[in-house]
Amino acid sequence: MKKKVRLRWSPLANEDLRRLRNWIMAAGAPRTARSFVSRLRKRVAQLRDFPELGAIVEDYNDPAFREIDFQDQRIVYRFDGALVMILTVFHGSHTPNLSRLLGD
Repeated sequence: MKKKVRLRWSPLANEDLRRLRNWIMAAGAPRTARSFVSRLRKRVAQLRDFPELGAIVEDYNDPAFREIDFQDQRIVYRFDGALVMILTVFHGSHTPNLSRLLGD
């Protein structure tokens, strides 16, 4: 059996998730917000077993940078062979600012 890889959330990704939860809560749906975040985290947890599950981010064209979808959200992560680092979570209609993710 293949060993699970480590999974971490960047400060930016945690902030993205917090902002998304708060937006749903502000719409008057706290239960929905909690459920949404829980299901999104379960989707991300799949990367521990299948770190190359996501497609390569077209905007960057580097196989280390991948993305998965959850409903209308895109989840961008970097996989280095031992660690999956969740970089950002954003609405699928937007384009990721990769220079912001990389600190360029």
